[in-house]
Amino acid sequence: MEIINIKNLSAMYVTYLITDIVFLLCTDALIVKNKNGTAKQKEIATFEKVLISFAAFLVTDMVWSAGYYGIIHIPTITNAFIESITFTEAVILGFFWLRFVQAELEESFTEIKLRRQIEKIPVLIQVAVTALSPFTQELYKFNENGTVAEGFFYMIMVICGFSYPLYGAIYTVIAAKKSRNHIRAKKYMELNLFFILPAFGEVLDMYMTGTPVMAFALFAGIFIVFINQQESRINEDSLTRLNNRRRAEEYLEDAIDQTSESDPLYVFMIDANKFKDINDNYGHNEGDHALKIITEAIKRTVHDFPSFAGRWGGDEFVIAGYRSNIGDPVNFSKSLKNCLEDIVGKENINYNLTLSIGYTCCCVRTESLIDVIERADIELYRDKKSEK
Repeated sequence: MEIINIKNLSAMYVTYLITDIVFLLCTDALIVKNKNGTAKQKEIATFEKVLISFAAFLVTDMVWSAGYYGIIHIPTITNAFIESITFTEAVILGFFWLRFVQAELEESFTEIKLRRQIEKIPVLIQVAVTALSPFTQELYKFNENGTVAEGFFYMIMVICGFSYPLYGAIYTVIAAKKSRNHIRAKKYMELNLFFILPAFGEVLDMYMTGTPVMAFALFAGIFIVFINQQESRINEDSLTRLNNRRRAEEYLEDAIDQTSESDPLYVFMIDANKFKDINDNYGHNEGDHALKIITEAIKRTVHDFPSFAGRWGGDEFVIAGYRSNIGDPVNFSKSLKNCLEDIVGKENINYNLTLSIGYTCCCVRTESLIDVIERADIELYRDKKSEK
């Protein structure tokens, strides 16, 4: 390779180079931030693969742009091959992003093993097409006039490139529709941003060759989703994925301020019966499993009766909703207990898992949160005594 004098650097290349370098430095910062995050290990690991794939894309993109603008003399056909590598890295990034979304949705690998294998097909085809292109010249080839044209494999590369954004967009929309929690549904739609922005970037890149539009699209998708994820985790319980106590207190303060005699607020305090025995006899892992079972019952119930749900602490949960959504609080409590009973009946557990529930009605806006919770707690312990 022949290095050309730096004075001949084009202004466009300088812009291109600075853009890639800035994004590379930002990606490095995100990798560090991600490792120190509070997400589950599987989410951290898959998101790190997304970031590393993007970093590899940026490095290769810098090499390609140097050849494209003549900063480094690279044969046209060779630079076309380098461009296909950047495209392949973008496809790999899309694949890892899909895995990150699936980790967010807490999918079980064993239950959908065949589909997981099928999802690898586009990235495997893309890697194979790129690896074979120097030998087959079916990706890029010379015309008789010495120019480089797209070959048959180019269309396959384009299809692979759009496969993950399209599939991922459909995937997250379906997950949002199926979600029983509107907050989770919103989160899934936010994850959709990454699939939409790169697809838009790929279209622009076809008509704006020589600009870092693809890097902008990829980084924008990653950064927006990362920020949204960090903000949501501030208010989210890491084990149950329900709202945490901090968020619950904020919500209850606002909800009390909006209550009225015509549509009072009901606050339910929920506690797992003999939870300490589960931890002592079966271990803390099984205790966590029990909390997740309770969480599933809560999510299903608040889906049927639109209301707010959160983990108050330990094995205590809180639900709050207005009469217009909750209806009869006694029937609501029975619905939650029956829902848990149905779920437990399908689980392979060797212990009884039941709930005690206490509730109170709040129709005066001047009431303090402490008083409301205290009344609900009193009713909770009354119900707990009746369960013994």
